[in-house]
Amino acid sequence: MSKFPHLFTEGKIGTLTTSNRIIMSALEPGFADGEGNLKTQEASDYYSLRAKGGVGLIMTGNVSVTPNGRAANVQPGIWNDSHVEPFKKLIEAVHNENGKIFIQLSHAGREVHPFLDWKPVAPSAIASVILRSQPEELTIDGIKEIVNAFATAAKRAKEAGADGVEIHGAHGYLVCQFLSPNMNTRTDKYGGSTHNRARFAIEIIEAIKKEVGNDYPISFRLSADEFINDGIKPAEAVEYAGMLEEAGIALLSVTACNYESSNYNLPNYYLEEGCFSDLARLLKKEVSIPVTAVGRIRTAALAEEILTAGKSDFISMSRALVADPYFPVKAQKDLEDHIRPCLSCNKCLDSLSKGSICCAVNGSVTSETWPVNYSNNSDSASNNSDSSKKIFVAGAGPAGITAALKLKEQGHHVTIFETESNCGGKISYAKLPPAKQPFEEYRKWLKLTLEESPVKIRYSTELTLKIVEEETPDCIIIATGAHNAKAPFEIIEATKTFSVEEAFDNPEILGDKIAIIGGGAEGAELADFISENDQKVTLIERRRKFAAEILASVRFFLIERLESKNVTLIPKFKVSKVGSNFIEGKRGAKATDRLDGFSSIILATGLASNTTLADTLKEKGHCVHIIGDALSPRSILEAVKDGDSISL
Repeated sequence: MSKFPHLFTEGKIGTLTTSNRIIMSALEPGFADGEGNLKTQEASDYYSLRAKGGVGLIMTGNVSVTPNGRAANVQPGIWNDSHVEPFKKLIEAVHNENGKIFIQLSHAGREVHPFLDWKPVAPSAIASVILRSQPEELTIDGIKEIVNAFATAAKRAKEAGADGVEIHGAHGYLVCQFLSPNMNTRTDKYGGSTHNRARFAIEIIEAIKKEVGNDYPISFRLSADEFINDGIKPAEAVEYAGMLEEAGIALLSVTACNYESSNYNLPNYYLEEGCFSDLARLLKKEVSIPVTAVGRIRTAALAEEILTAGKSDFISMSRALVADPYFPVKAQKDLEDHIRPCLSCNKCLDSLSKGSICCAVNGSVTSETWPVNYSNNSDSASNNSDSSKKIFVAGAGPAGITAALKLKEQGHHVTIFETESNCGGKISYAKLPPAKQPFEEYRKWLKLTLEESPVKIRYSTELTLKIVEEETPDCIIIATGAHNAKAPFEIIEATKTFSVEEAFDNPEILGDKIAIIGGGAEGAELADFISENDQKVTLIERRRKFAAEILASVRFFLIERLESKNVTLIPKFKVSKVGSNFIEGKRGAKATDRLDGFSSIILATGLASNTTLADTLKEKGHCVHIIGDALSPRSILEAVKDGDSISL
């Protein structure tokens, strides 16, 4: 019997039965061209893999019901009959893996990027706070047209074979805009009272039912708290829940936020796990239909805890299933340690703004296979093929381990050389700042996966030219990471400064008044770490913005933490000289400034690729591939992608 009995019991959503209580919630993966046409193969690979991984129900990313209802040009549409066939192929792929799938129907309303060539509409002519787009106020006829568009879109979804539809009534999109007193200031029958503001949503549900019948399941995604002034509050969401149930929805998906409060929308590692589950509990008390909870639910243990506590009937997650599509089947088999953990870093969200979805820990978002029949005692038969090669990998960080596992799958004989006594590379430090425990979980996952593979690893061993020439590998993968770059300013002779690594390793020796030169991600997170011990920290950055490399929604909470702990932030300060207890430089356009009285000074002035071994081997004519920070200092996402994309 599974350790998670509630999570792995059948569920009922109207007439639909699901194999378990895990729902893949909507996260738009960007599988569409600029005209709203679904990229069928990419979408089929992505969703059918999650179905194969055992998820009970899949909600597609939001699918627009009108051409001008798209929030971005990578969002698919279902506003005309030509869209049916691509979705039919996607749904067949999911059904072939015994999966269930709903199409999420959406209209962005005012939340349209200004550079797009369609005019946004909204219940009221109130500009988007974030995107600054100015919408036109919908007329009554315009409202009726969109209601009809939702209904005909649902009809197409059913024709395509979808098991149901979900109405996106959350996150500041058009339906949410009507529900929100902050965005709806109408004085006609669609504005004013709670009942009137719900009218648009209710009419959509009723129109859909006329098109597809009363037995076709409809889910409704509701922001139960918008986290803004004059927005939807939980008490009002309770009223909406009752109205939506009466209108005939089969599932209530309880979430939070809108565009203005989007820093909280996909909760990152600074926010509590399961942070919206109490909202689900509140609404569940008021309705008899099933409710699903969402909000940084990334482990089976937490999902089971929420269900056991009666907070919800289903668990919705998206990023955890992006990180590991086989999360459900691994959890059901009590293999939680084998689940690749989501970092809650939101690199997936960042990647969507640049095209299609990526993941910091999963370089094969649409093509991962599991289980892999690894054995430490023998190599697979493919290793005996004429094409197999002897590969050495220098470095057991994310790039090196990912590359080693990928090359082993390709049938090669792989050995990793690691100078330290453990694996992980820079993760050994990335895991140390407050709230970054998921990074240690990822390091443990890498270690376990490596140990269970036939990849050989030689710890506490530096790969050298001598070893290469004695053992003659066919190719060497350089994943030696990066080292601290030389400081771009004068350091007075005999002055003792500390590296970031030294500061993390021994914060107690730094004293009580510490300066960190370099306010990028590394320096800012170090400041957060040190200031936990009530040591006074001054963070100095030459740019205007601190931690500029970090995604804005994550950076928001990091800077908020630093300010709350009275870390002194000094931007636009170009350091020219460092002494034993002082720092000189220019602050903006001002004359030379001097900061002094420091007990220690830490240099977080950036990284430089460690290419010493690569240069030596290339000079001797060896086959060399450079990946990860050794190629260019970047994030875990790029390191993992480098490792995953390698092929020999």
